[in-house]
Amino acid sequence: MVLKAGVISYGIMGDASSSLPTPEPRLMKDLYGSLGKSCGKSNIAFVSAYAYEHGIKEKLGLDKIVLPVKNTRNLTKRDMKWNDYTPKTIKIDPQSFVVTIDGEEITCEPVERISLAQRYYLF
Repeated sequence: MVLKAGVISYGIMGDASSSLPTPEPRLMKDLYGSLGKSCGKSNIAFVSAYAYEHGIKEKLGLDKIVLPVKNTRNLTKRDMKWNDYTPKTIKIDPQSFVVTIDGEEITCEPVERISLAQRYYLF
């Protein structure tokens, strides 16, 4: 299922008259969010500030939301909100598979509980 702006755009469809949870064939099909005017309401086209100021949306007859891109020339990894760490060294021991980042060993314990996992898998 593909959601755009909270609306289903594409999804798996099966036999519409099937009373079983696993009808065949199951195909990816266009749904509400990809049809008609809703398609334009769930898309954003980023354009240059010059194009935006000179009415590119009207010139091209776009239905989608058009916004200018600005202040992007000097962006770096440091500007990323949740992904700004840049380690100096990452080493993986080929024998033990121990991973170290900047000399510090990292581990990842197995997860005991995953929300919305098998318990909620209906079909």
